[in-house]
Amino acid sequence: MLPFITVFGRRIALYGILTVAGAALGICAAAYLSRRRGLKRQDIFFASLYALIGMLIGGKFLFIITILPGLIARKAELYFGSGLLSSLLCGGFVFYGGLLGGAVSVRLYCRRYKLPLLAMFDSLAPGLALAHAVGRIGCFFAGCCFGIEYQGAMAVKINGVARFPVQLLESALLFALSGFLLVFTRKERAEGSAAGLYTAIYPAARFCLEFLRGDKLRGSFLALSTSQWISLVLLPLGLYLIFRQKEQCLKISALQRRKNMIE
Repeated sequence: MLPFITVFGRRIALYGILTVAGAALGICAAAYLSRRRGLKRQDIFFASLYALIGMLIGGKFLFIITILPGLIARKAELYFGSGLLSSLLCGGFVFYGGLLGGAVSVRLYCRRYKLPLLAMFDSLAPGLALAHAVGRIGCFFAGCCFGIEYQGAMAVKINGVARFPVQLLESALLFALSGFLLVFTRKERAEGSAAGLYTAIYPAARFCLEFLRGDKLRGSFLALSTSQWISLVLLPLGLYLIFRQKEQCLKISALQRRKNMIE
């Protein structure tokens, strides 16, 4: 049973409230950074809406892929209204699927309106980490994305089983990452550097956190979870963005020094 609060006589799940609040905070953070990237706030807002739609589609799509063998085994229940279809549509998302779906949607928006893609990603990255941090608190209240069985300090009971509060640990790490990126982007940086840092730091943290996850529904291959395999793909991409921009900055500095010497 999800925890609820009552507003004007209506019960609203805390998970939904925190998800919406996280998205709103993330968009506000991105709008705050838009000026430093030469982007209009309205473009940040609409790109964020594109991202949200892409995240919903991508997160659901990857979730279905991870449970596909089980769905095939229970395909008859999908046809005869057992409630499986309803639960499938209403619940179950994989963050990495949402991340990739959101990235594709933002790329489509930037391509349609001829906006700098890396600058947009840089503006969105701190807010994405912030939104995700708040959302993980929602996961804790909902009892999803739970940790391994654990009897030590800070253990929490989920469905009567003592577990490690991995959702709260991930939330704390994401708050720290968001704060770091907000401070990092206060100064003029090469395009793609903030997005590269996010794409390198979060996958590295997520790879480690997966060992503390106790929900086996997400799928695995060769002893690693789906999210760990995706982390291994994203981490080199983040490092590439970081060092590519650093190399370009060094080349620009060298050219500027040569120009000054000639003058």
